[in-house]
Amino acid sequence: MDRLPGGMPGGLVGWAMGGLMKSAIKLVSKQLEAAAKESDLVMQEVTQRLRSSSKLRRRLGENIVVGNPTSQSSSSVSINGRSTQRIMLVLPVQGSSGIRAQAQVQYSNMQKEGPLYDITVSAETTVAARLGDWVCARLSELAQQVGRNIKGKVQMATYNNTLFNEDGSEVAAVLQRDIPWDTYMTARLITDKDLQLIRKYDKRSDDQRSSLLDEAGPAYIDAFVSVLRNVTKEETVQYVLALLVKMLQENPKHARLFHHPSDQRPAGAPDILQVFIRLLQRQDWFTQEKACKILTLLIESRPKSYSAFSNGVLSSEASTSSSAAASVYAGEDPAEQHISSFIDWLVSELRKPSHAPKAVACSTSCLAALLHERGCRALFLRAGGVQVLPGLIRSSNSPSNSQLLYELSLCVWQMTYIHQAAAAMGISGTVKALVDVARLAQKEKVFRVTMSALRNLLNYTELGLASDMVEAGLPKIVATRQLQTWGDSDIPELLSYLDESLKAGITVLSSFEKYRKEVLSGSLDWSPMHTSDLFWKTNIDKFEEKDFQILRVLLKLIEASREFRTQAVGCFDLGQFIQYHPQGRYIVADLRGKELVMRLMGHPDAEVQKQALLTVQKIMLTKDKLEFLSV
Repeated sequence: MDRLPGGMPGGLVGWAMGGLMKSAIKLVSKQLEAAAKESDLVMQEVTQRLRSSSKLRRRLGENIVVGNPTSQSSSSVSINGRSTQRIMLVLPVQGSSGIRAQAQVQYSNMQKEGPLYDITVSAETTVAARLGDWVCARLSELAQQVGRNIKGKVQMATYNNTLFNEDGSEVAAVLQRDIPWDTYMTARLITDKDLQLIRKYDKRSDDQRSSLLDEAGPAYIDAFVSVLRNVTKEETVQYVLALLVKMLQENPKHARLFHHPSDQRPAGAPDILQVFIRLLQRQDWFTQEKACKILTLLIESRPKSYSAFSNGVLSSEASTSSSAAASVYAGEDPAEQHISSFIDWLVSELRKPSHAPKAVACSTSCLAALLHERGCRALFLRAGGVQVLPGLIRSSNSPSNSQLLYELSLCVWQMTYIHQAAAAMGISGTVKALVDVARLAQKEKVFRVTMSALRNLLNYTELGLASDMVEAGLPKIVATRQLQTWGDSDIPELLSYLDESLKAGITVLSSFEKYRKEVLSGSLDWSPMHTSDLFWKTNIDKFEEKDFQILRVLLKLIEASREFRTQAVGCFDLGQFIQYHPQGRYIVADLRGKELVMRLMGHPDAEVQKQALLTVQKIMLTKDKLEFLSV
């Protein structure tokens, strides 16, 4: 028998090592089996805890479903013969509302008092949001194929997060008040439960309020809404609105609590919207503004389960809609009537602001957030909002109003996806207003959204808006802006697309119909056709149509317009008519044009004076002398 150094037989050592290996393998197998069994027990316990959590059901909806682990790790340690284990799991969780979340689990059995489960649920996302991301990605791919580069640069969600940015100091001042809540319960305007909840929430720290909302958010919402519904005292109404604004400032997702079921109302009850709509009729601006912003966030956060409204089919149009639209109609959205009333109010504020410095900016911000939903666009169109936007854009076109211009242009851009709205823009002066913004815009975001709106309008070739853009001077703006360096990579592509598309519009500059349209609009500008000899030579006979209708309107503009530019261009056009029409000077004299123009020779504006003087010279000189007149 072979012996190892020291006299020990070699075969005996091999036998001993083999036995030790078998024992070790057997021990490891038992440990793995025990670990797997404990992991299964942990999984069962965690699943039961998640399913039975009332807090989680409020967040995700009933019927919690826990999926298989997407990530799993474990470790075990044996100390003095006692085996301890740590397990970490990541589990997908989903409720009946369609909201998905992620549960992170840490388990340990090292504690003497029993195993420890640390479960955190975070990163909630809705099925609709994920579907929206998928659709946006597919639309972006399709857009690149057809040449319409929709990048999704405008992040609508940011409006929800920034809607209350300017309300901080104002809200803080209101929250300094002390409200006698007891008196409202004594007067039976609120219940004892409402009183207890309000006392528990009021004057607490941010973390305490957040924790209370996590525990019983819908109950607190009911208490606050009860005050707004039943109490009329201005100071108290403002205080509750300030509390709600503070709540939504801290976490915009708290808006979902307004739509969760509670003891007093079913899920998605539209009555809450009605409470805030009534507050819009109050006289103090603080109440109007805060109710307006809260309403916007509530409408944005409501469950989007009504495919018809989301696709722009209103309940009043369902029976007359096309079969394709009717096929997606899945019942009336309970909130549609209230949303319609709200949008009507926003449009009325744009027309006649109740608070001049702030009403237009506030209403525009809310509309910019709402109009991404097709149903809201249809309501805005029905309310006549498209016709209001051009005037607001013109009056706000200054670098100092960049944010307001951006939001107004954003509203226009979103409305350009509706053909009927685009057609209305074509006759309301929207194109020229947008071109003027593009000419002066200093902020990239203002320029980008303005040019994006013009691109969309340009794609409606049947509307013939290319010529309007050319006449407004867009090709020159595009050429100049192409020389700039842009931080946004989309802008050079956008400019290149517009440059190519606008070339087709130049061929229609000599159209007399375009000139007729401009004159009848009541506003004239130095577009190329006014100074084009070819235009006047080709179209001079058309001025005789309908007993010189266009010439008579031109004279009326020279006499009565309040725009100096319109009067100057009108005088110039009158001189062109005299120069190119065989009997021009006599026709103008018969229509009292000579007297009208001579009055403008003393006009306070230098350009009007100049054009009036040149026109009078053409009236006074005979045809054979006009060629010696130096303009």
